[in-house]
Amino acid sequence: MKRLLTDKFVPAIFICLAVLLAVQWYSLHHFIVLQRIEFNKSINNTLEKTIVDARKMRTDSISRSMYRWLMDTTVTKIYSKRNEVLETTVYYVQDVKAPQIQHTDFSLAFENRPIRPGSDSVKAIIAQHVVSIFRSQYAAYEAVFYYTHTLGERAAELSKVLRNDTVQLREAFRKNLEDARLSTAFRLKFLEENDSVRINRYAANALPAQSLQTRLFKTGGHNKSQRMFVLATFNDPTRWLVNRLLVPILVSIGIVIGVAAALLYLYRVIRKQKKLAQLKNDFIDNMTHELKTPIATIAAAAEALQHFGVRNDEQKTEKYLTNIAYQADRLNTIVNKVLDISLFDRNEVALEKTKIPLNELLREIQQTHRLVHPEVELSVHLNASETEITGDRFHLKNVLFNLVDNAVKHSNREKPEISIVTVTEGDHSNITVHDNGQGVPADHLPRIFEKFYRVPSGNIHRVKGFGLGLYYVKKIIELHDGVVHMESELGKGTSVHIRLPLSA
Repeated sequence: MKRLLTDKFVPAIFICLAVLLAVQWYSLHHFIVLQRIEFNKSINNTLEKTIVDARKMRTDSISRSMYRWLMDTTVTKIYSKRNEVLETTVYYVQDVKAPQIQHTDFSLAFENRPIRPGSDSVKAIIAQHVVSIFRSQYAAYEAVFYYTHTLGERAAELSKVLRNDTVQLREAFRKNLEDARLSTAFRLKFLEENDSVRINRYAANALPAQSLQTRLFKTGGHNKSQRMFVLATFNDPTRWLVNRLLVPILVSIGIVIGVAAALLYLYRVIRKQKKLAQLKNDFIDNMTHELKTPIATIAAAAEALQHFGVRNDEQKTEKYLTNIAYQADRLNTIVNKVLDISLFDRNEVALEKTKIPLNELLREIQQTHRLVHPEVELSVHLNASETEITGDRFHLKNVLFNLVDNAVKHSNREKPEISIVTVTEGDHSNITVHDNGQGVPADHLPRIFEKFYRVPSGNIHRVKGFGLGLYYVKKIIELHDGVVHMESELGKGTSVHIRLPLSA
C-alpha cells in the first residue's frame, strides 16, 4: 500500500469527523430553534385556552347566580299579563326594590301560559330564557346587560370579582401547561389598558424566536374602564428543551461515536494491512535472496559436472556433489520452516514428546555449533540440579540452535561471546542464551517474537532471514507449556530466557 494513501487517510478521518460534528451541531441548533418556536406557539395557545376556559367558567357562574336571583322573590318579581288583542301572554321581569327604575317585558313563541300564584313551572321557564339570553350576550362580549337594575348591578359586580381572581387563572394556566407537557416555571402579568408604556414594551418583546413570553390577551370587560390584559413570562425553558432534545442528542452522540469507531476501525485495518503487506514484501525479498544462493550453487555445480569434464576428476566430482547435497539440504530447511509456520497457524503441529535430559541436549548443541561455527566459542554452564524435561527433542533442539545461530549472525564483534546457562527454579528449568552482540532497541522488544517481524534496518539487510526464527521459538516453547522472553541493551548484548516445566 502506498505511503501517500495512508498519510492522507488520517487527515481525511479528522475532516470526516469535523464535517459530521458540524452537520450534527447544525441539525441540533436548527432543532432547538424550531422547538423554541414550538414552545412559543404552545404557551400562547395554552394561555388563550385558559382565558377562554376562564370566561366560560365566569359565564357559567354568573348564569347560575342570575337564575337564583330571578327565582328569588325578594330580588326579582316575575309575572304575566294577557294581551287579548294579540292573544299572547306578556311576561314581566321587575326589580323588587326599584320597580320604577328598570324592568323587562317580552312574549315567547314557545310559551303562552300565564304565571299562576303557587306554581313556579312557567316562572322557571321565563327565568331560564332570561339566563340563556344573558349567557349568549356575556359569552360574546363579556358585557352585562341590565334586565333590571339589581340584576345588572349584581351581575356586573360578580363579573368583576371573578375576572380579578388571578389565583384561579394561574392555577388553570398551570394545569393546562401540564396537560400540554409544558411543566415549567412562569409568571402571569396583568395590565390595565391605560398602562400603554408597559403594554407596548411587552408587545415588542413577544417574538417567536425568544420563546420567553406570550402575547397580550384581553381578559374581558366591554367597557374600557374594565378592560384588562394578561401575559405569561417564562424563564429560559432549559428543562423543557432538554426533555425534547434528549433523544436527538443521544442519537447524534450515537451516530458520531459509531462513525468515529467505524473510521478508527477502518484506519486500524488499513494500518494492519499495510504492515502485513510490508511483511509480505520483506518475506518475499528475503525468501528470494535465500533461494537464489543454493539454486545458483546447485546450477553451477551441475553445469560443471555436465560440461567441464569434472566427472573425470573424482575429487572434484565429490566436492561438487557434496556442495549440491549441502545446498539441497539448505533448500529443504527453508521449505520446512515455511511449512512449520503454516502448521502453527492451523494448529496442526504434532509433537512427539519423550523424556529429555537437558544437559545432554545442550552438550549436543555445543558440539553441533563447533562444527558449524568453529570460529565462535560457545560456553555452556549447567547449573540446574534437575535436568529432565518432557518434550519433542527435534523441535527443542531446533529452538536452542536457532537462538545460538541468531546470536552469531547478529553479533557485530570480532570475537562473539555466547553462553548458555541453566538453573533449576522449583519445578521449572530456566535456560538463558546470552550474547555480547549489538542488542535490540527497547521499542522493538514487544514485537520481536511476531511472525515475519525483523528489526528495521532500511532497505539493506546485513543478516539474511525471514523473520520466522523467533516466531518458531515462541510457538514451540508455548506448545511445551513454557514461556520465553527477551532482554536486550544496545551495544551490550541480548539475553533470551526460556522457562520449561520439569518432568513430573
